[in-house]
Amino acid sequence: MEPRTDPLLHQQRRARRPIGADRPLVRARQGRVLGGVCAGIADFVGTRATTVRALWLVSLVPSLGITALAYPAAWWLIPPAPTDR
Repeated sequence: MEPRTDPLLHQQRRARRPIGADRPLVRARQGRVLGGVCAGIADFVGTRATTVRALWLVSLVPSLGITALAYPAAWWLIPPAPTDR
């Protein structure tokens, strides 16, 4: 089998990357409700914090509460955003 090559140029491949790929994942300092985890993830992904919060709430029931345990873990693991001084 012949190896598959990507016909796109480097700049075109780079344009396909997610919006937050150049930014680090950090907890937000502004727009936070509890710990800034959902706002930080939303900033990293390039969406609104309300969308991430809604997805987190919807995922509570199917995951049997595992996402409720994942939030404090993410709060502890994701570093806070640097202060603007």
